[in-house]
Amino acid sequence: MGHRLIQDLSFPFDLSLPPKMRLLQFCFCSLLVLHSGLSFAQITQIHYSVVDDECHRSQASIVVDSVSGGTKPYSYFLADTIERADGSFDSLSAGIYKLAVSDTNGNSLTEFVEISSTDTSVVQLRISPITGLDDGFIRVGEILSGPDISFVVVNGVDTFEAEYRVPVEDEYLLDIHSVNDCVSSERASVKMASPRTENFFSPNNDGINDTWTLSNLDLYPFNRVIVYNRFGQRVFGTKQYQNDWDGKQFGQDLAEGTYYFVFFYDFNDDAKGLERGFVEIIR
Repeated sequence: MGHRLIQDLSFPFDLSLPPKMRLLQFCFCSLLVLHSGLSFAQITQIHYSVVDDECHRSQASIVVDSVSGGTKPYSYFLADTIERADGSFDSLSAGIYKLAVSDTNGNSLTEFVEISSTDTSVVQLRISPITGLDDGFIRVGEILSGPDISFVVVNGVDTFEAEYRVPVEDEYLLDIHSVNDCVSSERASVKMASPRTENFFSPNNDGINDTWTLSNLDLYPFNRVIVYNRFGQRVFGTKQYQNDWDGKQFGQDLAEGTYYFVFFYDFNDDAKGLERGFVEIIR
């Protein structure tokens, strides 16, 4: 029996050696035989699942559910380089992946896992493009969505629609949330346009250009405007201008001609912005 095991180990028993050497040789071979009898259990099967990503149609996950055989703890690898302690590999696109499991004794087993095109019924959220414009709006060009989409702009704004005006110029993070907790995020910078003024108006009560108009006034509710004639005399002034000056001073029509204005504006009543220009009254 012992001789057969020694032969199986390809370790020939040399009878030409002196007795003491033969004894040492026999003891060493016995240790090899004993060690060979302690073979460790091999890993026999990897039980895994391919799970579609609920929030992205183009992605899926490989999850190792259990391992048969081997000795815990196990290590999990994908494509020989990506290691996960929990055996879960996510954000994978369609393709064939090499999944390997090794145990504490160095035994390992490899499986090749195929991810086909993922389920098209799951929710996909995408915002493309998102644009911050100089009129204080954020606009969303395309939304691919699932059920019950809600919108959140992170910078203190509670709700978001396809077009939303934000309170101050800043970089905004837009989150779209679905009912199953999928989230898609994009950033947009919003700049506020300075007020734009018409260089003329014709207050003749014909319903056309009867008042002096400044664009983007609703961006600057805290404003102040002063208008002077060519002699530097003040002919009109007000706070929180509402595009309602009809070319009168103290209820009397001002003469045709060129007038000069100063427009102070800001997001609050400190009025840090300043615009200067002229406006023609045509009658």
